[in-house]
Amino acid sequence: MYLSKDQLTATLRRAWKHSRRDHLMLLLGAQHGMRRTEIASLTLADVANGQITVARIKGSEATTHPLLPNDSILFDEVRALEQYLAERRELGTTSDILFGGITGIRVSQIAQEHMLAAGVPADLAHAHQLKHFCCSHLCRQNVGVEYIRTYVGHKDIKNTVRYLNITDSEASAKAQEAFKS
Repeated sequence: MYLSKDQLTATLRRAWKHSRRDHLMLLLGAQHGMRRTEIASLTLADVANGQITVARIKGSEATTHPLLPNDSILFDEVRALEQYLAERRELGTTSDILFGGITGIRVSQIAQEHMLAAGVPADLAHAHQLKHFCCSHLCRQNVGVEYIRTYVGHKDIKNTVRYLNITDSEASAKAQEAFKS
């Protein structure tokens, strides 16, 4: 099981109403396949010039992606970042750490709080589901596994495959479709 697009949308909507910081954390985590510690470690320099650079952990390679604009404010990283940075300035926050030095454990608590409040089942309500969502969503959008591997920084494609969450019925449907032609 993995977090669905509807569950992520509900979670982001809940976070948006609660806190620009929480919303941006969860949005970046989901759209860039980040672990909780990677989210907590982001600096202002990591989200500069329209890009995000993620210092991956667990032996993965650092990645740099464009920040993703979107017509929906819930999924528009550019606007979400601008609004959060404006909020930081108003509060007088001067830390170079994007989210003010919170821990990976705190990121997990925030993710769980918003996911549960949005109706996500308890077994899926944790920060690591953001990385699972990213890989699973890209896979279902027909992005090749080699591109997903590079996007999330995995050195070994076997690690990426674990995040795709492909069911037997999905694999059978794809095979059936392929053999029809």
